Amino acid sequence: MAQKITFSTAKGTAVYPYITRADFEYNAEGIYKTKLKLSAEDAAPLIKMVTDAANDEFGAKAKSARMPFTKLDDTNEVEFSTKSKFKPTVVDSSGAVIPEDQVPPIYGGSVIKCAGTIYCYNAGGNIG
Repeated sequence: MAQKITFSTAKGTAVYPYITRADFEYNAEGIYKTKLKLSAEDAAPLIKMVTDAANDEFGAKAKSARMPFTKLDDTNEVEFSTKSKFKPTVVDSSGAVIPEDQVPPIYGGSVIKCAGTIYCYNAGGNIG
């Protein structure tokens, strides 16, 4: 049975963010996405959460599962990939929702936190 696990990250650096507008390049409906670069120390709890979910869901096959993170050897950082077909809610540092027409531009290099839900999948012969 597929698990839904909520998560929240530490502060990290946005890489190719599509948060205030959707990316339509490979999906006609649009995808909201970003990569988030974290230090190895800040990424460790989330890596454990993801790998534990994969192990629970897929057992021995978890080693071949696609994971939503990449370890960057040159900087000792970890880059997480997030995406959704739904427009994300943007909040300020105090947790107050920022109205859509007042959201500041979010570019690569912006310092952000991400929160969401992790889903395991098994589709088309791919697991992750």
